[in-house]
Amino acid sequence: MPLRSRVLLDVRAAGMPHPVAGLWTHIGDLDRLRTFAEQNRSLGCTGMMAIHPSHIPVISDVFSPAPTNSPAPHG
Repeated sequence: MPLRSRVLLDVRAAGMPHPVAGLWTHIGDLDRLRTFAEQNRSLGCTGMMAIHPSHIPVISDVFSPAPTNSPAPHG
């Protein structure tokens, strides 16, 4: 079993409701960051840490809910 999958299983078994992916250290490689973030989301991560401001838009795009999944405003 790949390490990331094992870590996620352990996190869930410990009762942690929102596992977060680790860091992407190749600061200028935003395409591979997106791939890495998408892989982690598909494994069950609900967010990811960032070490550079340029990573925030990519991570936010990958982990933000789709507009159709957003709750309706209360009013």
